[in-house]
Amino acid sequence: MKRINSLILLSVIFGSLILFSCGNSKEDKSEVEIKGLDIPEFDMLMDHLEYTGDFINSTKTPSYIKAESLHAILNTNINIIDLRKKEDFDKGHIQGAINVPLNKLIKLLEEDIYPAKVEKNILVCYTGQESAYAASALRLLGYANFWNLKYGMSSWNKTFAIDNWTKVSSSKHSAKLEVTGNNKAEPKAFPELKTGELCCIDMLENRVQAIFNEGFEQVCVTADQVFSSLDDYYIINYWPEAHYNMGHIPGAIQYQARESLKRSVDLKTLPIDKPILVYCYTGQTAAYIVSYLRIIGYDAFSLKNGANGFMADVMGKNNLPGWYPSKMNNYNFVSSGN
Repeated sequence: MKRINSLILLSVIFGSLILFSCGNSKEDKSEVEIKGLDIPEFDMLMDHLEYTGDFINSTKTPSYIKAESLHAILNTNINIIDLRKKEDFDKGHIQGAINVPLNKLIKLLEEDIYPAKVEKNILVCYTGQESAYAASALRLLGYANFWNLKYGMSSWNKTFAIDNWTKVSSSKHSAKLEVTGNNKAEPKAFPELKTGELCCIDMLENRVQAIFNEGFEQVCVTADQVFSSLDDYYIINYWPEAHYNMGHIPGAIQYQARESLKRSVDLKTLPIDKPILVYCYTGQTAAYIVSYLRIIGYDAFSLKNGANGFMADVMGKNNLPGWYPSKMNNYNFVSSGN
């Protein structure tokens, strides 16, 4: 599989970095026992993620592919992996797609297909949100050639867009938006992880499988839920400051994409004793962030459909990125048995 070739355990000891090799597969990993040292798992995991590219805070995120680009490479050396429910997959899917639930995705990659032997592995869902959640975790795990289909099957064919995007785009709460800024919280402690693993890649695999077992729907909240209980969340607006100033959820705090959530910048301002809500324009980039935050121990949630679910009129008026009918295509799809 196309995994990071060198999986290295970085541990912070007296301000220095000590490297421990962990191997690159379950068969050849060496057992690393660190006696007499009290190194938080969080630090070990973060050292590893930063050493291997800090994907979430890099220009590689979000790693999506548009429907037009996917259509152009159909029948080439790619894998298409569809995460939707089987009954929805059977009603219509991209030709050649493999159907698998999120909790069995790692098993599929390790036992049934060879993701490193194809040019691209493309994850597909209903709206691009669950597939973004999965793509983020896999990229962090070291699978470097995974993308998610932007807007999911809704962008592939208008048949799927009606229920999954058109009906859920709303301006219901746009009159409640706030334009004044809010300050980030004071720095706090980082989360405490307890996987019981001694090797950072084992920790990471443990955490990724854990969030896949939870499922994506369990970490989504709707705009109605948020606006009815604003004080229940630490709300992250993951937009540029200029867009944030046009209007945001009351109490939301602007965090700069690819910068603010670095450990050396503002990651420590996130609470460990309160749910964190991340929102973006359509929920897809937020899903990348929430995947990351849950892996490293935060109680993070994604706003379903993003700003499209509560301020679509403001987005259209200001030409903000979002879901619009122009995103729909009319590409062919197949049903099971055809």
